[in-house]
Amino acid sequence: MAAQAGGQDGPLDSPWEGNGDMSLSERSLETLIDLIENKLSCLEVYDRDDARELANLEQCLKELRALAGLDDDTQTIVAFKQRRRGRRRAAV
Repeated sequence: MAAQAGGQDGPLDSPWEGNGDMSLSERSLETLIDLIENKLSCLEVYDRDDARELANLEQCLKELRALAGLDDDTQTIVAFKQRRRGRRRAAV
């Protein structure tokens, strides 16, 4: 058996569990989702490799959203307060 980190033969402290599942914190999931969404927004498809990367990133995003418990079909829409043009009225 190969020596593991720290020279111990016991299991490593790792997010990987014995059944192949991986546990991630909610913050880590949100960060990964944001990173993939940013990458998708910048990706331009020019050839088959780019199309494969796009499909792979979309699948990853779908899986991460499922892990986070987010619905894949719904999008969160944030409404910003409209600013009025012009000067503010003086208080009377």
